[in-house]
Amino acid sequence: MIRNSLIALVFLAVLAPAAPAAKAAGVPAAQSAAVATLPADAKPIKFRGQVVNQTASFITVRNSDPDHLNQIRTFSFSPQLQPKMQRILDAGGYQNGDKVVVKVMPESHVALAIWGRPSKPA
Repeated sequence: MIRNSLIALVFLAVLAPAAPAAKAAGVPAAQSAAVATLPADAKPIKFRGQVVNQTASFITVRNSDPDHLNQIRTFSFSPQLQPKMQRILDAGGYQNGDKVVVKVMPESHVALAIWGRPSKPA
């Protein structure tokens, strides 16, 4: 019980200074920490891999780099990408093993774009 209380106090001490500055800027406290960690000139990166699973709200992709074959990432879809992914899912969707490229901001799990040809469902 004491350990949990200490963890909660440390957590509050870290977030408390960010909250007044975020409110003054008109940004919620949860977003202010995320925005502060990304550099202003951050560019999207491309994650190449094979599809493990796809649903209407996310896609799970295994890294195709031979040095990182065990890396699996799950991406949700940006609001602009959601209609495209729903059309692909309605047509059968990506199947296990389909090769895709996911455009994503560094340290984010929201896909901005996805390229790759979905195979026909079995």
